[in-house]
Amino acid sequence: MDIDARFLSALLKLFLEDPRQKMEGAKKLIALSKGVDEVLLLRLATNRGYDDWTRTAAMYALGFVGGRQSVTKLITILDTPDESHQVKSHAAEALGNLRSKKAVQALERLLQDPGAAADVKRSAVYALSEVGGD
Repeated sequence: MDIDARFLSALLKLFLEDPRQKMEGAKKLIALSKGVDEVLLLRLATNRGYDDWTRTAAMYALGFVGGRQSVTKLITILDTPDESHQVKSHAAEALGNLRSKKAVQALERLLQDPGAAADVKRSAVYALSEVGGD
């Protein structure tokens, strides 16, 4: 497997300590879009062994370069009861950026959930506005 040096450089930023650097890495991955490994980003986004900012940066990139597989995994994150608010919020935003109608029910469930944090609900509203949900 031949890995593009620009992809590797951007990906490595997701493992730095500084959240800003992680997000800069995600933005560089988006700019590369054609050379991005969706499966690898999904592993980062869904693995709870990584810190929330690494997962958030991976989800941010997936929101612009992900496909059907990303939608399914991001919905699973939304439906995980003990997931952090930060991670759920960014999963919802990524789903909005992907504009998948498949995400509408999960996003609407979040809005109906009395235990969902305000930031998560705001992200669900954003996502529904991007998807075109009610």
